[in-house]
Amino acid sequence: MLARLAATLPLIAAACGDNASPTVGATAGSRLALYGYTLDDGTEQAYPYDWYDRGRDEQCVREQWSDGATYCTPFSTAVVYSDASCTAEVARISPTLIVPIKYARVLFASATGSLLSRLRVLGDPIAVTDFYYSLDAGTCTPHAISDSATFRTITDQELTADAFVRIRRLVDGGGDRFAGLRDVGDDGMVVPIGFHDKEVGIDCTAAGFANADTAPCAPLNVAPAAYFTDATCQSPSVSAEYTGSTDDTIELDSGACPRYFAMTQTPATALYDGTPDHCIASSPAGTYYAAGPELELGSVPRTRAPGGTRFAPIELGSPSQHIVDTFVYDAELEVDCAPSQLGRCTPAIVGMVATLFADPQCTVAIQLGYVPPACGVHATHVATDTQLFAIGAAHTAPVYTISTGDICAPALPLPNLELHELGASIGLDQLGTVSYGVLP
Repeated sequence: MLARLAATLPLIAAACGDNASPTVGATAGSRLALYGYTLDDGTEQAYPYDWYDRGRDEQCVREQWSDGATYCTPFSTAVVYSDASCTAEVARISPTLIVPIKYARVLFASATGSLLSRLRVLGDPIAVTDFYYSLDAGTCTPHAISDSATFRTITDQELTADAFVRIRRLVDGGGDRFAGLRDVGDDGMVVPIGFHDKEVGIDCTAAGFANADTAPCAPLNVAPAAYFTDATCQSPSVSAEYTGSTDDTIELDSGACPRYFAMTQTPATALYDGTPDHCIASSPAGTYYAAGPELELGSVPRTRAPGGTRFAPIELGSPSQHIVDTFVYDAELEVDCAPSQLGRCTPAIVGMVATLFADPQCTVAIQLGYVPPACGVHATHVATDTQLFAIGAAHTAPVYTISTGDICAPALPLPNLELHELGASIGLDQLGTVSYGVLP
């Protein structure tokens, strides 16, 4: 999935001023069919970011174009060059992509960034030994890495936005603090995407917080925190490059427990870098803005809906809002699990399994799990390549590891991770099977 998203970099952004969406669940349109998962008991769950354009016979994703509107856009790639003067255009197809690429991107650059303006249809394969790219007018830079990419010619045939279905992000009318948020195609397609938090004034999602009765509604449109504006490295800033985008929240990623701050355009007068224990003054290039107050996120209920023989969808918010989680309930394993394009419904997994020792001589090996503190995700398992282990109680006894020079030494704590016992194991063959594709 990451490789496919990298091909198009879709902007998951709200459509300002649109509201009053239809309060229905995932519904195909006259042209856009839903993509999603079908579990082995017949339970279906739409994936909210992929569609199939029946009119064009291709998969597409939501992407904002240079006209300011958002369309269901097929996957595409960048234009590069086969010559050192950057005049011979070719399309580079990354070897990591897992979907067909039929188009090259033409971007329109503005003061706030570059957006898609046209797609050019690709032609025949072409042999290219070295390729070049141009980031700025008058520059032509060779690419230093050979990664088995393939190349195709680019034709003169172009597609503009009117070839694709426009998608609007709309907010349900009425309701309490959390109004439903849905992507609505001009062809009648509807996919619930999350909520609009009226109290905080942000679009948010409560999906992905397993094994709990409630879930926090975390911001959808976040920009990464940069440096700090105080000498204790507690108050973040944000790079000015994000303030012209659709992002409305700053995310300070502190391991498993991110924090969120309002975005402002108040210039930072001083910048610092590091941690609260080691915070030093910094003078980076560029412009940075101070964060506003930290946001107090609200929570919505999670309710198990009637499902199939093994799996049950999980409804978020009020059942009448028809918004479902990315997890479903697995009655056989008695945990929430997430359908995956890898073909399994996998329980919530965090951390890693480590082999340590229970004695100062490093002779008694034990397996333990390093897991982050719970912050609403409520994961139940850690995993190896072949099996999952339930997360047991915190491990409080001393543990040891073989360090440099084959010396048995106390194992040092890892940042933002706790040691836990391993509980019962589950083989991968015990997980429910999943297929991914166009839903009927």
